[in-house]
Amino acid sequence: MWFRRERARHVAWAGDPDTPVLPGPADGAGLRPRASFEAWIEEVRGRAEPWTDAHVAAARAMARAVADAMLSRARERLAYLGLHDALTGLPNRTQFERLLDAALERADGGGRPLAVLFVDVDRFKAVNDRLGHAAGDELLRACADRLRGAIREGDVAARLGGDEFIVLCEDVTPARAAGIAARIGDSLSAPLTLAGERVTMSASVGLQVSSPGMDARALVAGADQAMYAAKRARRHPGA
Repeated sequence: MWFRRERARHVAWAGDPDTPVLPGPADGAGLRPRASFEAWIEEVRGRAEPWTDAHVAAARAMARAVADAMLSRARERLAYLGLHDALTGLPNRTQFERLLDAALERADGGGRPLAVLFVDVDRFKAVNDRLGHAAGDELLRACADRLRGAIREGDVAARLGGDEFIVLCEDVTPARAAGIAARIGDSLSAPLTLAGERVTMSASVGLQVSSPGMDARALVAGADQAMYAAKRARRHPGA
């Protein structure tokens, strides 16, 4: 909305319009003129300067520009949401699959191994059911933040959905990948406060390092199986 400030101005009239008209002669020959024809100056307030044609054209141009900008931002937002998780801001499954395919091409071309880490938050449903969905969402956002802090610069953390996350590490040895997995597990095990209650988190992390000829599906499936193996080991230590 475009506001224009008041511009007081003075208008000169031929006479005061509030001066009464005097009655004419008794014979009804007509009316006598007002008592004074002196110019009467009135101050007009509460109005802005009149809009010129140039002002109107500029306002219309601005309206079109604002509409175009809003449409462009809406398109950018839709494109962003198509590739990112709305809750955490991490890349979503679609974007991760694209990034993984590109990383595999680079690995095959340069002989550099990569690793996929599958991360599952333990007992998330219990927290969600007991403390509510708002606390569950806060927990997932906290997990995303901790994942970002635990991985290396250039690594990619994504949310697959629900309480599942996945990490892509390029140009990494198996030992280095195992170290990143351990760091992720430690980071997600630190307690936090949700809905006024202190909650101790944990996560199961599965690791799969690429080998020549391994495709994206095999990499993710291997990391997923390793995650479930880690989860079983946490539930039944020594089994």
